[in-house]
Amino acid sequence: MNKNITLIVIISANIMVTGIAHATNLVTNDSNKQEAATSESSAQVKEILIQFDKSMLDNNGKPNIAAQQEILNTVATRHGLTLTLDAILSGGLQLWSINKRIADGDADILAADIEKSNTSIVSATPNKKLTIDLPSPPKRIKQVP
Repeated sequence: MNKNITLIVIISANIMVTGIAHATNLVTNDSNKQEAATSESSAQVKEILIQFDKSMLDNNGKPNIAAQQEILNTVATRHGLTLTLDAILSGGLQLWSINKRIADGDADILAADIEKSNTSIVSATPNKKLTIDLPSPPKRIKQVP
């Protein structure tokens, strides 16, 4: 079953993934390269990632979804956005680890992690929306105006 993460964040980039695509230089292949972000949006993504790192796991070492939702909502609200976390990543890959890859700029590893997770990720901004659909076809990225 394919799970989805919907994040609405203030990024003209790529998962969060139109600020994220640019922030990570995440690409599908040479013929289908996506780039969508500004320095400002990248900084805003990093702000979200920093907040995310603060409270990712509960006392049992499990993903703290409530804390993640609260952090994301707080940051999103600060930027006048609405954000929903519909589901966590399947296959044991946590949302925070994807964001860590984004923050570290490990685009190749991030792409492999996403592919391995068998997950669809949707990222939206007020004026752009970027979708990563996996695993069919792997690492396909399409940007919707």
